[in-house]
Formats: sequence, structure tokens, C-alpha cells
Amino acid sequence: MNKMNIEDYVPVFPMPNSVDECQKKVSLTLRAMPRSQQISDSQLLYWLAYWCHKLGSSIEVSYFTIEDNGGNGYSKNTFAVIAHLPDGTEINFSYAKPIAAYYRFTKKGDRGNAASLYEARLNDVMRKSIRYQIEIWKKTNTGSGHVDHAFPITFSSLCRRFRLELSAQERYGDSWEDFIDEDKSLEPAYIAVEDGGKENHFANVFVDDEICKRWQKFHQKYARLRWLSDENNSKFGDRDPALYGFHDLPVGTPIITT
Repeated sequence: MNKMNIEDYVPVFPMPNSVDECQKKVSLTLRAMPRSQQISDSQLLYWLAYWCHKLGSSIEVSYFTIEDNGGNGYSKNTFAVIAHLPDGTEINFSYAKPIAAYYRFTKKGDRGNAASLYEARLNDVMRKSIRYQIEIWKKTNTGSGHVDHAFPITFSSLCRRFRLELSAQERYGDSWEDFIDEDKSLEPAYIAVEDGGKENHFANVFVDDEICKRWQKFHQKYARLRWLSDENNSKFGDRDPALYGFHDLPVGTPIITT
């Protein structure tokens, strides 16, 4: 990390009580910064890097750039913050997550652990890699609200099952199906992800493209989707809607591809 003094720095003074409010104010500052130019004198950027789990205080950053990423195809007027290391490595990172980490630490003394951060990053990659399937489903199933993975085959359960199958295949080879539900020692497989760089709009991606394709085929085969109101989707999460008195939700329908 560059030695610029950030120990007593805060991006907004006084710091808002709300994480969201702080993120909005920092976003405005970042949006006003020049694009695709080296920035090495911004306390804000070094502060964000300090609280970023990808960087932290032990990694030296030579300079930063702010790059437009075209919304990654899903929104407009978005950008990526890129940290450039002395060896030429480029690491993109979210400005929102370091702010949330700062608030979490000041309130709970918790910086988060590596395992939970990895799980969140992998979940994000797995979700983004099947977005095109969600769009296909929307075109053939008109409706409004949130596209829900119908319980009990929730998105998280699909992710876990796919990773368990990878573990079973590695341990038992072609006989994996005979053991996956019996071997309780199986853990979800580790799947490597990395920063995708400019060609991937600065989004994280699978390191192994073959794993990505296998996951996409798995999701296409097993996912069952339905429309759900945003309110109910937030309420249910991965839980059984019947617990909330909803016994009449439509059964999820499969993804149709051509």
C-alpha cells in the first residue's frame, strides 16, 4: 500500500450513520474523477484499497485508474476502480464493499474472514454466469417482479449441489452418483475465480472456462424459475414459502433454450 497517510482519514466528515448514505456520497466523488488516467494522489482511493479484502494494508499500490465498464450490459453509467500494483498486476474492486467493511469493523470489530469473502465472490460469479439464462426465461414467461428459483431448488442449493458433484466426481470418478448422497464427508469443491479484466468488464470470472460451461449446463438442466414479488422474495430468502402461509405459489418452470 502506498504510504499516503490514511490512518486518520475518512471519506466523508462527519461519517454518516448509514452505510448506504456514505456509499452514495463516495460514488458521486468517484464518478467525478477522470477516466483512464493514472491517479496516485487520492486519499479516498487508498483508503478504499486499505479496507478492501482483495488488497488491505500489506499490498503496495502504485496508482489507480477509474474505467467505464458500460454497465456490464445490465445497467448504465457504471465504472470500475482498478488498483495497479508495481509488478503490473491490475486488481479491480468495488468501492461499496470496503465502505461496508469499515462500518462493520467500527461497529463490531469484524473485518470478515477469508472463507466468507470467498463464498460471496464465488456466488457472485456463479450468478452472473447464468444471467443470460434468466433473460431467456423472461422472454418466454412474461411477468413482473423478481425471478425466483422456486423452492426447494433455490439458487444456493443448486450452487452447493454442483460443487458437491465436482467433489464426488474427483473422489469416485465414474461411480460418483453411487456415493454422493452417502458420503457425508464430502465438502463443496473449491472453484477458483479471478478478476476478469477489461475484456470481462472488470467482473470476476471462473479461472477454468470448462467449469463455467459445466455450471451453465447444470443450471440450465435443473433450475426452475417463477415470478415472485420483490417483497416476498426478500421475505422468503431460501426458506420454504409455506412457512409464511404461501401454499399456492406457481411451480417453477424450466429454462427454455434454442
